[in-house]
Amino acid sequence: REEFADYWWNQHGPLVAERAELLGIRRYQQVHSVRSRRPEGEPVFDGVAELWMDGPEATGTLEERAKAGAELLADERTFIDLESSPIWLADEQVIRSGRQEGLRLTAALRRNPALTHDEFRRHWLGVHAPLVLEHLDVYGFAHYVQLHTPDDAAEYPLARRRNSPPPFDGISEVWFEDVDPDPDHAAAVRALIGADEELLLDRDNCVMWMSEVRVVVDR
Repeated sequence: REEFADYWWNQHGPLVAERAELLGIRRYQQVHSVRSRRPEGEPVFDGVAELWMDGPEATGTLEERAKAGAELLADERTFIDLESSPIWLADEQVIRSGRQEGLRLTAALRRNPALTHDEFRRHWLGVHAPLVLEHLDVYGFAHYVQLHTPDDAAEYPLARRRNSPPPFDGISEVWFEDVDPDPDHAAAVRALIGADEELLLDRDNCVMWMSEVRVVVDR
């Protein structure tokens, strides 16, 4: 993992930065895994690459962008297990805007199989998020973002080119602030949120880990 993180930051990151304007990349950040939030200890993923793209602002020709993309993919093959790394576009929903300091909780979510994609998205955004926001005194969410996976995510061309596994149904990103709730109140709130998560998630197939966010490009 140390070799991976070093190469990703010091070798691949600059390659992306050099091609950012050409490809229309507005922001690119590397999310380096630190530790799992589950008892097993080691995170399932070594990291997450997060990019905000603006195609109309790309300066390169179609041929130049194709060449740049091929160069980045060739470098990725030297240090990433692409066939174990899902990739997709997502709809970003900022639920609570606040301080983004320290480690970030990253949670890759699988929906409860009893729910359709649309039912999952509506419940996550319209029911679960407000429920959490009502209890910030227990959860201490300083900044909270939901990334919603579209129905056609599996058809994303880059996923096909990499032979990537299926995408998750969503990603939750949270930075925390310190809270000190009453223990009995906290237990009751966690039971309430936990019951809602049972309705929403396939918990055994969700992955949670703490991460360090490193910004490479911000234009």
